[in-house]
Amino acid sequence: MKLLFKNTTQLTEELYFEFLTFHESKENRKYTFTNILFILLFLFCMFTTFQSNQMNLFAIFSIGFIIFLGFRFVYPTYVVQKEKSSPKIQQEYTNTYYFYETYFVVHTVNQKTSYRYMQLHHVLQTEDCFYLYLDEHYAFIVKKDGFSVGTVDDFSTFLHKKLPFKYKK
Repeated sequence: MKLLFKNTTQLTEELYFEFLTFHESKENRKYTFTNILFILLFLFCMFTTFQSNQMNLFAIFSIGFIIFLGFRFVYPTYVVQKEKSSPKIQQEYTNTYYFYETYFVVHTVNQKTSYRYMQLHHVLQTEDCFYLYLDEHYAFIVKKDGFSVGTVDDFSTFLHKKLPFKYKK
């Protein structure tokens, strides 16, 4: 199959945090809304069970509330710190992307993996990068200045045609 685009992107700590900032700003409204909704729900349940003198149920809701806070606020910080100290960020790995008509290949230091375009959850384009999301949180970062085959404009048009409902600028 004919190679349409080739991109080489070096994964730096700065690039990773740029992605995190972008991802957080994109998801911030929905994330904040669900956090507030669940916090209010837990507090209401805790207050109601406390008022009804159902201490066993109050304890269950309190434990659930603490677990919720841990997973929503503490765990993401842990994941970011773990990712920050990972070899791909510390050693600034380089990913090479090969884009063909029906699939693309990601060549990392350790492996070579191919993906069909329909496997992508969505694609977002920023001023400097394309983010090819495999799920809601994990994305491949494709720098616009890393193309050695094809152009940024042609790549943008190509992705828009391949994924019209999943592509956003």
